[in-house]
Amino acid sequence: MGCSGSVASADSATSCYLVEVDAGDRVYRLAADLGSGAIGALQRQADPAGLDAVLLTHGHPDHMADAYGLSVYLRYGPGSRETPLPLVGPSGIGARVVDVGGGDDSALSPFAVHEVDPGDEGTFGPLTVTTARANHPVPALAYRFTGPSVCDGKTATLVYTGDTDVSDDVAALAQGADVLLAEAGWGTGTGTPGYHLTARQAGELAQRAGVGRLVLTHLAPWADRDGSLDAAADAFDGDIQLAVPGAVVEL
Repeated sequence: MGCSGSVASADSATSCYLVEVDAGDRVYRLAADLGSGAIGALQRQADPAGLDAVLLTHGHPDHMADAYGLSVYLRYGPGSRETPLPLVGPSGIGARVVDVGGGDDSALSPFAVHEVDPGDEGTFGPLTVTTARANHPVPALAYRFTGPSVCDGKTATLVYTGDTDVSDDVAALAQGADVLLAEAGWGTGTGTPGYHLTARQAGELAQRAGVGRLVLTHLAPWADRDGSLDAAADAFDGDIQLAVPGAVVEL
């Protein structure tokens, strides 16, 4: 739904990814991150009130600001829910949603907030979700999603790094994943340690973890996209693509 890094671009909201899984009698829908501008893009694909869960990687606005927007949508919009929407994230994520709303304590009323620790594992519909600590200045998680593949009888795995610098924990989480959705926030350059991966480092992570496919995301609007793709390809010998709004990746 959105893949622009740090700030929205002219063509993309910030981080938001819709995970859809066959749950037998219906499609189970989970949003991984709800960055600034994401709820608009989300409405083109699904009813926000129909989400089954929201998992936030950390409390920076480009990954969670529209969780407050979703709260407004659920409280005053056309949708209705019989039960609170699970909102999952690292320590302090509930308070961050309230902060984005300017201290609006009612912001959390539509949600069932679950603050989880690195290494925790939980079940979300047909998905098993495992967390790892990401290397970022605020409490941050990477997520591993395991569930039924679009190929009958098979299991598929998606790993989403969120925001992270090089991390042994994230590399372990990504081992053998079918798809690695990896941030490359520094693109072809370098920046302050402890924040983001370069595109080459994202490729190195994919190679080290032995993943099937690498999807590069979180590139800033001014980043060299073609150069970033080439840099990642220098380090990873598997399939690589750039995340773009509306792209669908089947597992």
